[in-house]
Amino acid sequence: MNKSLFTYIILLICAGLISLTTSCQKAAEEHSAPPPPKKLGLLHHDADKAQKGHYTLVETDLVEVFDMEGELVSTFPGFLAAISDSNYIMTALDNDGNKLMMLDTNLNLIWEKELAVHHDIHISPDQNKIFALTSDVQEFKGKRVRFDAINCYDRQGNLLFRWSSFENLDEMMEIIKKSPCAPLRVKNAPDSLKEDETYISSEPQDYWVKENNLNVDAGYQIFHQNSVEVLKENSVYEKLPAFKPGNLLVSFAFFGFIGVMDAETRKFLWTYYHPMCASQHTPVLLPSGKILMYRNTWGELDYSSAIEIDPVSKEITWEYDGPKPKSWKSDHVCITQRLDNGNTLISDVTYGGHLYEITPEKEIVWEFLYPLADPEGYPLEIYRARRLPIDKIEKFIQAP
Repeated sequence: MNKSLFTYIILLICAGLISLTTSCQKAAEEHSAPPPPKKLGLLHHDADKAQKGHYTLVETDLVEVFDMEGELVSTFPGFLAAISDSNYIMTALDNDGNKLMMLDTNLNLIWEKELAVHHDIHISPDQNKIFALTSDVQEFKGKRVRFDAINCYDRQGNLLFRWSSFENLDEMMEIIKKSPCAPLRVKNAPDSLKEDETYISSEPQDYWVKENNLNVDAGYQIFHQNSVEVLKENSVYEKLPAFKPGNLLVSFAFFGFIGVMDAETRKFLWTYYHPMCASQHTPVLLPSGKILMYRNTWGELDYSSAIEIDPVSKEITWEYDGPKPKSWKSDHVCITQRLDNGNTLISDVTYGGHLYEITPEKEIVWEFLYPLADPEGYPLEIYRARRLPIDKIEKFIQAP
């Protein structure tokens, strides 16, 4: 072999090694967590472009209110809260007997229910109905399984109705069999359950549910409901009668489906499934007729994002997946909210509790990290966050 050819081969090998090393380094950077942030709290606030006249309600293990400068303004009892336009607030406790409570403007108790609420409390647009998600524990296929329930109360605390996924199991099973997630759920199910396709979760779930006044480990679950919303007046109703104002928009994360339920019969009139078997949190129908939600990574989807879908075509019409393309990897919780200035508030937990307000052009105009950190220095996770007008929330504000 002549010297020049030998030199050329060596150069090719070196170039290949350098390229491989660079590719490996890039891949490592893409899949490894960044170092803990040097600063928590408010990171950025463009006062000209961000929403004005609002506070941010943040739910973690507490309910906290922050101003636009990231300063703590007040706290509320419980871990979930829904604030009405009619001088009352609904909260839920999970560490003091599991309670759903209605409080007045001085945070004095109006009424309470012994209820193990999870994921969501919702107040109807007319302010006269309160919805709370709970669960039942049932013996099913030889396992203790958690089944979701919707509880609806009037303002006096009277139970108007209760819908249970267990009591409507035939309908629910027919719905989830159509989900792209169904084959994956069967694949991951215990061998003893695969033949009858009951889709029980493959591992015991870390959820605690009230049963006979005792906290018991539910063990397994199937559907994992995480939100309920009463539909307001909307433009899509003319095309889709299912979206009649007053009907219920509900979300079940484990099979990546959301549905519209008839307010009277509590039967499903419309369903949507994520084509890549993702899960989701807190879908909301916008005045435009589109549905906004946070789509979590799961199944075949390797990134998370805020998305907007057209319920008629069922196509995604808008998406934001982080400051860098596909940089979000949140597989649980998170929320989106379309603000009255056209911007969107998004919570993400890829590396701890992180809030963004972005413009329609996807410019970040407000950014906030939850101000308390875990032992490694990352901000504690935020379950949900919502903007509320100052004049709506200030009558409830107590000194921190």
